[in-house]
Amino acid sequence: MIDVLMIALQFAPVQTTGAFRSIEFAKRLVNHGIRLTVLTIDPEQAKAIFGAEINPSLSDCLPESVQVQYLQQARPVTPETPLAQLWRMLTKLDDTFESRFTPSLMARLAELKRGPRRFAAVYVSAPPFGATMLGKRASDELQLPYLIDMRDAWAQWSPGRQISWLHYMRKQRDEARAFSAADAVVAVTPELTDLFATSHPEIPRHRFHTITNGIGGIADLPHEAIWAGTAKTINIGYVGSFYWTPSNNPSFSAPHRYLQYDPGLEDWSYRSPLFFFRAWAELDKQAPKIGGRLRFHHVGREPDWLMPMAAKYGLADRCVCHGAIPKQDVQGFLENMTGLLGTSMKRIHGLDYCLATKSFEYLASGKATLAFVCSGAQKRFFQEVGGAVIFEPDDPKGSAKLLQSLIGKDRRLEIKKDALNHYDHNRTSAQMASLIRQVAASKVLHAT
Repeated sequence: MIDVLMIALQFAPVQTTGAFRSIEFAKRLVNHGIRLTVLTIDPEQAKAIFGAEINPSLSDCLPESVQVQYLQQARPVTPETPLAQLWRMLTKLDDTFESRFTPSLMARLAELKRGPRRFAAVYVSAPPFGATMLGKRASDELQLPYLIDMRDAWAQWSPGRQISWLHYMRKQRDEARAFSAADAVVAVTPELTDLFATSHPEIPRHRFHTITNGIGGIADLPHEAIWAGTAKTINIGYVGSFYWTPSNNPSFSAPHRYLQYDPGLEDWSYRSPLFFFRAWAELDKQAPKIGGRLRFHHVGREPDWLMPMAAKYGLADRCVCHGAIPKQDVQGFLENMTGLLGTSMKRIHGLDYCLATKSFEYLASGKATLAFVCSGAQKRFFQEVGGAVIFEPDDPKGSAKLLQSLIGKDRRLEIKKDALNHYDHNRTSAQMASLIRQVAASKVLHAT
């Protein structure tokens, strides 16, 4: 058994999307000889910072060997006024997590030095991206190698316009500093690993690794995804955030937008239901009685643009927003749907590198996914694993015809468990444990 210090600023019991990967590893790494001490943000402060709810059941599932200690922000967490938020965005070139939590981190490290656990490595989960620099500080203070687990892209991630060219260049610099200092950088898809490696040719390729998100209980999953197209009402569900807002699109309606910089790398409107709505509206034109049978249901924090977007296509009266629900209730919601909506972002000159965790929940529900996906990780996943009907987002007429062909017919779509085994939680945890041990054994600290 070796002890590892994990820095995961999004963690149990605060229910954020970014917490679940770290929680799943924390639950299972002990089975592979890794005992964790987790440093995360105080739950009440994290609730305010991330705008998320506290879900005690997320902590209840952690093994006793996992010790969780809390970091406190250096200054009180208070709601920002719009003007204060704008000022912070314009005057701060990073996400400020490093500066806000370094004093608390150093105090915790001093306590841990006096404690009984002798750490072999530091493990950092990002984003927030400032966590990578907190990890570097911990690595330096404890004289340990460290690993960065990147759940998302960083400098290349561009769901909208950057605040300014200087902000964009600062991200490039910070990413290079963090990756150069780490003994290993993990990404969640092969596409993201390749993006990191090609963006940093100065870093040896062998330091970049892929360990995917995963799913448990594969043996108990259904062998087929059911599409009950003969139902009188066809309910299509979507769970979680869309990671997009219309304000991310190029606009100069406010003075500060004149400073903005658009790297032109990605279009995250494809992650929204926009292209499903377009196909649905086209179906209303082609076959209004069939289109009228569709309903769209969203679970999660309702974005202020969602219903206006639906109204633009004449669909608002057939869309229902249920708001946020506890994690443990999501599966029941999915099982009550006819089908589920899958989307992906579009990378302009490359491949989508995001595999949404909800894709695994969709498969577990036994319901078919309507996958409006672009080339890359999400599309590849559904092609390999099955359980989905794949639509071309940029072809609303073709998508409408495909939708029409589904309504009125029941279908069973094979879920290929042999392919799904690649994403098994026990397998990915074993991969992570093996890499942690390699990093711990290396004892090589790379200069920034």
